[in-house]
Amino acid sequence: MNTTLQQTLSVEIQRQTGGVQPGGAPMEQAITLTNHSKTETASVTLWLMANDQRSKPLETWYRLGESMPLVLLPAQSKQTSLFLEVPAQFEAGLYSYDLVLQSDRFGADTLRRPQQLRVLPPVENIEFQDEPSFGLEPPTQSEHPYQLQPGTPFPVKVQIKNHSRQVDRFFLRCPELEEGWFTLNYPETNLDEPGLLTRTDGLQLNPGDTGEILLLLHPPKTAPAGYYSSTLRLKSWNRKDLVLLNILYFQILINESLEIALTPPTRTIPSPRETFQLSVTNGGNVVREVAITAADPADLFSYAIAPDAVALLPGETAEIAVAPSPKRIWRRSWRGTPQDVAFTVMLNDLQQEEEEWAEPLPATTGTVLWQSRSPWLRWLVGLLVGLLMLTGALGLAYLLLKELVVKPSEEPRIQEFSSTQTTYPVADGNPIRLNWSIQNPEQADRVNVTYFAETGDRLHSQAFTQSDLAQSDTCALSTHRPHAMVRLLRQLYGREAEQSQLTCLGVSLQPSTEAVALSPGHYQAQLELFGAESANAERSARWPLPWRPQPEQSQPNQANQAIESLRLDALHILPAAPPEIVSFVAQAQAYRWNPAETSSGGQADPYPAPPIRLNWSIQNPETVTTLDLSYDQTAYTGQVVSNRLTYPVRNGLPQGLDRACRLEGNQLVCDAVPVPTEGPGSFKLTLTLATDDGQRITQTLEAIEVRPPLPQILTFTVNQQDVQAVPQHFFELNADQEPVTINLDWAIANPEWMQVELLPAPGQLPGDRTSLAHTLAPLSGVQSFTLQVTNPLGEQVSRSVTIETTVLTPEPPPPVIVLPPTDGSPTPESEPPLTAPNPLLLVPPSSGQMQPELNQEEHLPEAR
Repeated sequence: MNTTLQQTLSVEIQRQTGGVQPGGAPMEQAITLTNHSKTETASVTLWLMANDQRSKPLETWYRLGESMPLVLLPAQSKQTSLFLEVPAQFEAGLYSYDLVLQSDRFGADTLRRPQQLRVLPPVENIEFQDEPSFGLEPPTQSEHPYQLQPGTPFPVKVQIKNHSRQVDRFFLRCPELEEGWFTLNYPETNLDEPGLLTRTDGLQLNPGDTGEILLLLHPPKTAPAGYYSSTLRLKSWNRKDLVLLNILYFQILINESLEIALTPPTRTIPSPRETFQLSVTNGGNVVREVAITAADPADLFSYAIAPDAVALLPGETAEIAVAPSPKRIWRRSWRGTPQDVAFTVMLNDLQQEEEEWAEPLPATTGTVLWQSRSPWLRWLVGLLVGLLMLTGALGLAYLLLKELVVKPSEEPRIQEFSSTQTTYPVADGNPIRLNWSIQNPEQADRVNVTYFAETGDRLHSQAFTQSDLAQSDTCALSTHRPHAMVRLLRQLYGREAEQSQLTCLGVSLQPSTEAVALSPGHYQAQLELFGAESANAERSARWPLPWRPQPEQSQPNQANQAIESLRLDALHILPAAPPEIVSFVAQAQAYRWNPAETSSGGQADPYPAPPIRLNWSIQNPETVTTLDLSYDQTAYTGQVVSNRLTYPVRNGLPQGLDRACRLEGNQLVCDAVPVPTEGPGSFKLTLTLATDDGQRITQTLEAIEVRPPLPQILTFTVNQQDVQAVPQHFFELNADQEPVTINLDWAIANPEWMQVELLPAPGQLPGDRTSLAHTLAPLSGVQSFTLQVTNPLGEQVSRSVTIETTVLTPEPPPPVIVLPPTDGSPTPESEPPLTAPNPLLLVPPSSGQMQPELNQEEHLPEAR
């Protein structure tokens, strides 16, 4: 039973008082649909569904008075009618069906109301006077359901009368009520022993007697509140197909009781166990959402409640922790007994509207025992008074330490200045990278880096301001831990114990028109630190530092005077190492021009298809300006063709080979560089590096062969029959008939690279020749034709066919036999002469072989 759907929507159906006469007026049933929700609109659909195959025709005979779906506003009822038209030839009897209600709010859930249609027989055959009847006491309706208090039983008397002429037993079924919600009692008088009452599982009635079945409804106390309707089915023992229906309507009223308990009632603070446990139980039959608050009249404590709101199903209990903590610590007593602080825990209804009135929710109280302060605190206060006497002596020390230690620690200082390495390879611009670390950078204005030659001449200087260093990824702000005594003094004077520190790693000069490229040699670098214009420059703990000059109290020329400077003397730039070809190889030593899928032996061709692909690796490519790839192609005809590919190098990568080449550290690596190939032959490849100082570095590969295509016979046929399918042909020749001519046809792959021969004759044929007509000589014998294809490397394939001929010898005329005439019998003039049977003449085949007969351009000599 879908409780939520039944609580929200209800269907009331007018009961039938009689039957329907076949072919008569349609049966009409009034149906009332009600939406019990007070806030949500429902779109509902109603239809008829047969319960068995015998009642299936009812689904096509009904119609509704309103079109579906119907829209029901909150707390609205609508009425419609069900019309059933029964044809004249329909069989009399009881037919079962359900009226099904479905709403878009509940998805596939449906609400069913079982119904019965009684089809009456013709008037002369009416036999329904013996059917039982039953009713409910008290009667209920959908508009006025029985009001049922939660946990209270509801007795319903089902009154039944047996109208038949036989003793019958009746059974009551409640399929839509949940098990445990009801109890059926069948009081029955024993027919054999009058006056003896027993209880059985059915009600037995004599003809014309009336009896009662007691239906006791007892839903649990936590059963959800709402509207309920249940179909009651009465079945007869004698008539198995008879089912009488009735509907019971009742409403479970709302119970919103809540129970609250706080354990333990008293806690001592401070103590190891300071938390109260609050239990909230929903003793009603609706979902309750409540918030929990706690307070004391003096507002001495704050109360941490976890969770501070709960949603409770009927019968559910929630455990909530209430932890008090002092809010006004100065109100704690110094001595004496603990202070009693009473507080109240209250529940607030989250489902209640502001304008609605509701009964106050239950509350409970607890007590906090706030202990007095520890005795050692009183001694501490006395000690503090004694320490005040030392304040005068410490004042002088405070001023001296501030001027001698604290103030100097706040000035900017260069803590470290170094280079990333002592020697650098020569490169474009300035390859030197510097590291420095500055203490208290918020008190500095800028730093200057100056480069000097070995002779002391100034080469280039550049200033790094706040914006320069803020946008650089090489600088980062961190903290510096000075000496422990300095940290202690800084804390005593209200400064932070740790100081800020700006660390820059691997800084190089930014490109400018003044910058000069540093050639190999010895150099010096100087770092100068300039202070801010104001001694009280703004301090910041975040990067980038807002170094803003303060015009007031500025010291003259302080921004133009370096506070501190350091110089590095031993910086060396070494000449660049010459480039070197580390590796220069081809991905394969041989390739196949126009490769076939398989070789003549049926195996895959091991040689890849052109173009030739090269891999090379070059060490120290910084000074390489051009890559030259030259190659000489020697064809199988002996012709030599030279070619050259040139790739300019920009930013370390050859132009045009961006996808094939990459820089890996100090190496230029190129993979699968294609070399254009115009045909088979032998290729000699040379890689040449041209440097900026005019040097040329060369490396040559061993000859790479591009092999010609494999010889391949696509087809070879005799009179359009493939020789592989028919390797031997037989012909019978007759000297008195026309000569027999056979057609030899073939097709080969890549004919421009192949030598084609037809053996034994005519031998070699032009590559574009694809057929030959041959006239068979009138001789008996066997002859073979072989088609042989050879590429320039001598690789060859062949296919053969055998031609066998037989010459038929003509039969000689039969001899004529003349018989002498007999005496007395005339010789008939028209009688034919007698002949002997045809003799069989066997001619042995000639031992000579036939030669193919060519067309008009070529003829083969005949061998006789």
